Amino acid sequence: MIGFDTPQSKRLQYLPLTVNMKDGTVIDATRKAGGGVEVREQTTVTDKSMAFDKILDLDQVKSVTVGGVEIPMP
Repeated sequence: MIGFDTPQSKRLQYLPLTVNMKDGTVIDATRKAGGGVEVREQTTVTDKSMAFDKILDLDQVKSVTVGGVEIPMP
């Protein structure tokens, strides 16, 4: 892992992240999520996680959007 003040960490911290529900509700997790950055030999690996106020019904999640890329739920 690398420190929180690196350019890679700052990009991860402000990377737009939303959970899009089928009813139209959008949960913005951009600034509410934690995460980490690991620089490897030829890649940078990141993760981002968030604890929700309540348990989400995954059948009601339409998609997750990360950095402008919408990933549909199966």
